[in-house]
Amino acid sequence: MPLETERTLPPLIDEALRPAEPGGLVRLLAPLSPGIRTTRDQIASHAHYWRGQAEEAFEDAEGGQPLLVVLGDSLSQAVGASSVEHSWIHRLVLHESQQRRNRPARIVNLSRSGAKIDDVLQHQLPAFRAIEHQVQLVTCTVGSNDFARGSSFSKVESAMHSLMSRLPSDAVLATLPAKGSIMAKRLNRMIRSEAGRSGLVVADVDAHLPGWRGRSAGDRFHPNDLGYESWFNAFAEVTPSSAQRIDRPAPKAAVER
Repeated sequence: MPLETERTLPPLIDEALRPAEPGGLVRLLAPLSPGIRTTRDQIASHAHYWRGQAEEAFEDAEGGQPLLVVLGDSLSQAVGASSVEHSWIHRLVLHESQQRRNRPARIVNLSRSGAKIDDVLQHQLPAFRAIEHQVQLVTCTVGSNDFARGSSFSKVESAMHSLMSRLPSDAVLATLPAKGSIMAKRLNRMIRSEAGRSGLVVADVDAHLPGWRGRSAGDRFHPNDLGYESWFNAFAEVTPSSAQRIDRPAPKAAVER
């Protein structure tokens, strides 16, 4: 039986698609908690799935399908969902395909579980710039891990300002789920008020999330399928107008922080 040919990707993209290592707390508690054990397992299995999607996207680059590039953290990896097919990303792709009556978009998901804003700046955006094919839409969900790991508001705000200046025009940036977090609410106010100055579109997840009751996964940190409906609704609300602008310019050049 012939061996399967190994698929190769551009180096920066290949590096960005490597699965994250579960954090120390996840490793510690996974043997004690079925919900956290599921999170640990999904970090690897979902990353493997999205890598396969990216490989298919590059193989079918001449197929005429639009290309969606996803940046961010585990919320874009669909950790907590019952399956990766129930991610807000797949729902959005299907929704956009039905709205525009064309083939579903190819997906290059460069997000990584545990990513902070600096990870998007230092690893995911360079990988995005290495994509030579026309990109229809860029999305980003990031910031929750910065606060979860104890970063000060001023540090997170500064990093978010830097990210907003480097994302490509018309990228869709999500607000943070902020129920119970004063700092996340402050950051959301900044995102809402200043995103337009950078030519960004805001997917206001927090405005669509009525609360966590019945919407959190077994680890009590990530959304479940019902919770991810808020992400889908927030992105679906704003992406139709963004998706019309297919001929987007190259990403803005990086600036010194």
